[in-house]
Amino acid sequence: MREQKKKDGTYQNSNKVSDLKTIEDEREAREDSLDAQLQVFRRLLPVWLKQVSSLKDPRQDKT
Repeated sequence: MREQKKKDGTYQNSNKVSDLKTIEDEREAREDSLDAQLQVFRRLLPVWLKQVSSLKDPRQDKT
């Protein structure tokens, strides 16, 4: 029965973790994901730095 499903193309591996066929496809998908994350961080970092810079430093003496 498994062989017939393989021939029909309906057999699915139950231990499958990723839908990607090759290591290169997985690497490319990871790089694309990382690139998208970096774009978001690059856009948000200046805003975050400005917000953090407005906070008072509790380590500075009040004298």
